[in-house]
Amino acid sequence: MIHDESNQIKTATVDTVLAIADETGHSPGQIAIAWVLAKGTLPIIGPRTAEQLADNLASVDVQLTSEQLSRLDAASAITLGFPHDIVAASAASLGGGKHELIDTSIRALR
Repeated sequence: MIHDESNQIKTATVDTVLAIADETGHSPGQIAIAWVLAKGTLPIIGPRTAEQLADNLASVDVQLTSEQLSRLDAASAITLGFPHDIVAASAASLGGGKHELIDTSIRALR
């Protein structure tokens, strides 16, 4: 069986959206749209019914906490892979012992 990391990430993301929806009393769709809005992106919605449109539009009133946004971001994070993994692992040697310089430049790449 082939290991498919993207399915694990998708599952973790959906699970987190559902958990936050349960915690807040909002629908999963509202949480997902509010998350996209919080990132400063205008989501494209595609409701098929008036009820779905009303639910989607209600997402503008959802205020996610920084902790909730962090959980969503962590659940959906992808591994950067090569060459990032090698650079991150060898940051200390690349920086000649000046860890703070390398760590800052690696964070800027994320």
